[in-house]
Amino acid sequence: MPEHNHLNLYVDDSGSRVVKRHPGDNPRFDYFALGGLVILDEHKPAAQALYDDFCQKWKITVPLHSVKIRHSKDDWRMLRDPTFDKEAFFSDLHAMMRVPGLYGIASTVHRPGYLKRYSEVYSDSKWLLCNTVFPILIERAVRYAIELGTKLRIHVERSGESEDRLIKRYIEELKSKGMPFNQETSEKYKPLTADDFAATICELEFKDKRTRLLQVADLLLYAIARSRYEPTYRAYQAMIADKMLIDCLFSAEDAIARGSKFSCFDLIETPTDKLESCILNSEDV
Repeated sequence: MPEHNHLNLYVDDSGSRVVKRHPGDNPRFDYFALGGLVILDEHKPAAQALYDDFCQKWKITVPLHSVKIRHSKDDWRMLRDPTFDKEAFFSDLHAMMRVPGLYGIASTVHRPGYLKRYSEVYSDSKWLLCNTVFPILIERAVRYAIELGTKLRIHVERSGESEDRLIKRYIEELKSKGMPFNQETSEKYKPLTADDFAATICELEFKDKRTRLLQVADLLLYAIARSRYEPTYRAYQAMIADKMLIDCLFSAEDAIARGSKFSCFDLIETPTDKLESCILNSEDV
């Protein structure tokens, strides 16, 4: 591998950070997720060129935003036009993200499951969900960087002064203390040490939504988070078929500790074997 060919982790968020929602607020998919994609420096130019080509072809001048595209809102109202070729648009959108060396990755927590498990242990703080999923996301990206023999750059979408300050604190705590979870219950995952984080993470920067790969991260993140509720979600199945997820790099056994992480999903009726079946049969999609 060329010198300084760093691994990059692009991080967006999806879902609400608050632990307890307002009464009557019952979303179809009740989760909070952080993640997006990992990509080596050497593959970034190709990914950025595909993004530029897609936007030029479809005359797009605004950032790609998953929720607005899915709901055909604001600058995406043309998706409601019956004469607009939606099939071609979404096919091209998927192809734009299909870059060799670019892999979707996420850490997702199911809010009702979290409340059932921890409501008596922790107070109602909107940072608890973030501090549950963020360290896991970073650890899995660090593991991949270590395997590649390189350093990790972390690019997070800018939110606000307090939010960004807490993300910085989480990174510093990983470097100085390691993972923030119970050592006995997490031992099966063989958690990395503080020294591992300190030696591997070389940069943390905050970027705005105009950053091309953060927009791609946004699109990938939603599909991954939704997949635990709806394994047959079309966008997710297309990603599996084209091996666009970090899980595809590992065996089913290794992916448990190295692929995308889903926490507190015990209450979800979708059986785990159905989810695994979708992954194992991805070549038939």
